[in-house]
Amino acid sequence: MELENFGWNPATLIAMLTLAVGILQAYGMWKQFCTVSEKRSAEAIAFLPFVVSMAYFVSSFFYALLNTRIVQASTASLMFFLTLILIWALDRFGNYKPVERATFYLALAWAITTALVEQGSGDMFFVISVVAVSSSFLQPLKMFKAKSAGSVNVRYYSLMGFGAMVWFAYAIAVRDWVGTIMCPIFAANHLCTIYLYRRYRRPVDHLIVLVPA
Repeated sequence: MELENFGWNPATLIAMLTLAVGILQAYGMWKQFCTVSEKRSAEAIAFLPFVVSMAYFVSSFFYALLNTRIVQASTASLMFFLTLILIWALDRFGNYKPVERATFYLALAWAITTALVEQGSGDMFFVISVVAVSSSFLQPLKMFKAKSAGSVNVRYYSLMGFGAMVWFAYAIAVRDWVGTIMCPIFAANHLCTIYLYRRYRRPVDHLIVLVPA
């Protein structure tokens, strides 16, 4: 799709901006991984949204590939591998129930099924998008219940929230009805998470302590 419309036009500019934002989102996920690893804790981080994200990025990759959307396919593949790394850190440092950990294998089965049967119609991508956007609200819910920001990295959610609106513009440009519906909902969820982070963060998370020389 990007190659067909390539040139000095709004569609190409939006595609290039979306690619840059996708890289920034990947950086944000890496920072979330670093936060969990450095604190050796996954406090206040919901496990299921990231597991579902793994399947979401696989479905997004094949959906984009079959519709010749290079930007979406490339960013989805990058985010998939970073999600796997983050899931590993969450599994290692998080105190999750066995049933939560088992969802990883269900999501993996979905990802494999997507790779085998996705025909570019968008149906499977729409289904996993609905599941992903629904499960994403478990993150602010967990923070609200814990009354804590825990190991949440606000940079990750800020970049994801901003990126969701850029992806919304991209979805309109490439006539992707799934992204047009889902991206604003993803953005709203990330705004909720940012708000709760600001509300529940501990002073040590945002104050610079000056130590006399």
